[in-house]
Amino acid sequence: MAVIEHEATLERGGAPDIFYRVWQPGAPKGIVVIVHGSGEHSGRYQPTASFLAENGYFVYALDLRGQGRSQGLPGHVDRFDHYLDDIGAVLELARQRSTAPLFLLGHSVGGLLALTFGLRYPSGLAGVIASGPCLALSLAVPPLKAAAGRLLSRLWPTLRLPSGIRSRDLASDPEVGRRYSADPLVVRVVSARYYTELEQAMAFVRGQATTFARPLLILQGADDRLVSSPAVREFFQAAGSTDKTLEWYDGAHHELLNDYSGDRVRATILDWLDRRVVL
Repeated sequence: MAVIEHEATLERGGAPDIFYRVWQPGAPKGIVVIVHGSGEHSGRYQPTASFLAENGYFVYALDLRGQGRSQGLPGHVDRFDHYLDDIGAVLELARQRSTAPLFLLGHSVGGLLALTFGLRYPSGLAGVIASGPCLALSLAVPPLKAAAGRLLSRLWPTLRLPSGIRSRDLASDPEVGRRYSADPLVVRVVSARYYTELEQAMAFVRGQATTFARPLLILQGADDRLVSSPAVREFFQAAGSTDKTLEWYDGAHHELLNDYSGDRVRATILDWLDRRVVL
């Protein structure tokens, strides 16, 4: 299927301008909006976006504020609600261009945001796909460091420190880590306010699991070194949706879409989407 690709910037006046990419097939059967993880950008999802577009889906992928090529202080956000505003703006743009069923696909913190959006603004969403959603960190933050982060969030919210993401922990395929390390658009710092907002967002989603009602697909690596696999399973088991699927990948790390299993994961996503489009 012929696919038209282009890049654009959504200008929003008082809010940061948001960079986004579009993959447009001739006659879309559905729309997928992709939300990247912490420090990432939309360009890292080109293989997934192209695959879905070639199979009939109108795909949008945005750079959240302060990340990739969007405006904002790199690695900082005042409130995670502002990320929801960014996502909502691109969703509205997508709705204006097509009436096809609309899905959110988020990875890591993007998965957390997609689940948050599904909880708070479910109307109009045909379903949510979360890859390695960040519902709890794999390694506990030392209490003293956590307390310092909360204090700094109040006193110096824009103070930015290294994110601590190690490229070797992303995937079992070492090439994924090498590409990540060499990527000039990757943001490698997070602010004190980002940290406390992340804590609150994770707690909110875990606490509201039973109220999640949209169709749900979760993809999780059993050996994820960045986010807690048990927390993901617990959320899935508690989720209130009557249409929910968990794909569990033994031996896989965090970045399922970019790892050895990428083709298999993309095929799983496509099959899940196709089934919901015709339901």
